[in-house]
Amino acid sequence: MLFKFFTLLLLYSLGSSAFAQFTTNSSSWSTPIGGYLSSGVNLGYYQTSGSPSSTLNSETWEMIDMNGDQKPDLVVTSAGVGGSGGPVQFGAGTNPFWKVYLNTGSGISTSVINWTTPIGGTVSSGYYRAFGPPSSTLNSETWSLTDMNGDHQPDLVVTSAGVGGSGGRCNLELEQIHIGKFISITAVASLLQSSTGILPLADQQVPEIVWDIIRQSEIRAQH
Repeated sequence: MLFKFFTLLLLYSLGSSAFAQFTTNSSSWSTPIGGYLSSGVNLGYYQTSGSPSSTLNSETWEMIDMNGDQKPDLVVTSAGVGGSGGPVQFGAGTNPFWKVYLNTGSGISTSVINWTTPIGGTVSSGYYRAFGPPSSTLNSETWSLTDMNGDHQPDLVVTSAGVGGSGGRCNLELEQIHIGKFISITAVASLLQSSTGILPLADQQVPEIVWDIIRQSEIRAQH
């Protein structure tokens, strides 16, 4: 399976505005075997991101620069388990990881790196994709990948967790990816929710540097 990417040519002229254009020559980039399955047919990595699928062994993926070299890598986060089970993160619940294939600058490596993650994400599927939508399911988390400390490496930011029923979500914690694995950089106390409201995050025992990051987004319980 091959990707065809157009080479981007940037032209700069002194004293005038910079402009850019695509060349008319394409280059073929090799990828690992994998991607989307449909009716038993492997369609491969047919686009730069693959939506979650419950089809057995059909993968979910994104293109994300994981190691800070300014080249997007192929990140395969989960695969379908068949039936109505939906996609599940590799090793979810015990030894969770994503499959990362690094960008070589001229193709996508076929050598896989098992990129470990914390145990978390959704209760049933773990971190099955790079960005997790909100859920009211008890303890199912909402997350995204964002460079929080400016080191050009994506950090796993867990912003909330379901409280069950129709209760919505509360802020939970922050995790950080480091090269080859995720490392927790703080244990941010959970917001406490009751029928009368929530316990303000500022009243929790939270390191000041972390509080400075979190308070910018006015974290509150969501309903």
